[in-house]
Amino acid sequence: MVLEREASTAGTPRIGIVIPTLNEASTLPALLERLGRPLDAEQARETFDHPDVPDEIVVVDGGSHDETRELASRAGVAVIRGHRGRGAQLARGASALSTDVLLFLHSDTTPDAGALEVLRDAYRDESVQWSAMAQYIAARGTAYRWIERASNGRARRGRVFGDCGLAMRKEVYARVGGFADLPIFEDVELAARLRRLAPVQWLAGARLSVSPRRWEREGQVRCTLRNWTLRMAFWLGVSPAQLARCYPPHSEADAKE
Repeated sequence: MVLEREASTAGTPRIGIVIPTLNEASTLPALLERLGRPLDAEQARETFDHPDVPDEIVVVDGGSHDETRELASRAGVAVIRGHRGRGAQLARGASALSTDVLLFLHSDTTPDAGALEVLRDAYRDESVQWSAMAQYIAARGTAYRWIERASNGRARRGRVFGDCGLAMRKEVYARVGGFADLPIFEDVELAARLRRLAPVQWLAGARLSVSPRRWEREGQVRCTLRNWTLRMAFWLGVSPAQLARCYPPHSEADAKE
């Protein structure tokens, strides 16, 4: 069973969310519950019409070996299966949604309470073409605060990565050509095309909680320097396929793909 809200009242933009996954059984349930889709799908009906939950959600799985797809189905969320590759996964998800606004979320990023309501209100203004949210890393430490500051500074300038709540009108997504089939930096590449169309709308009142799991596993300095180096190489024209080989997977199960 896939839960979808009835058409919204005139003037209220409908929000659809695309979540790409690969072995994310440990993170996906918490995100879906926050989005009004708990694993017991019947419970979702109690909050389904709240403005702070999306109208549609699609999980696009890249070949998980764990219970990712089963958990999404239990929550009443549409599941699309396909080959691994975040750019291609995001593109398939976007094509499956019928909403006015598309929001792309990683499974380990969770909107704060009220964030989707802020997003919905922003897109009532027809001049808003695409947007980004403020992020914070769900961990203590000065280094994390500096990482957040750098990330949010980039997002304000339109360099919006996948963990910054990249969203846009569906018609705008189609106009710029959607996500390219890239294994890494598909978000950076799309944001570059969006910047040429219109300035980003910075939604400071809509925050995303980002998991610190990669920094905790790899080390804050090592992980951050690696990310900066890969981004610089991408901007200098190094092949995304080559760069993806330098970006470690989240788990051993992913590495075996």
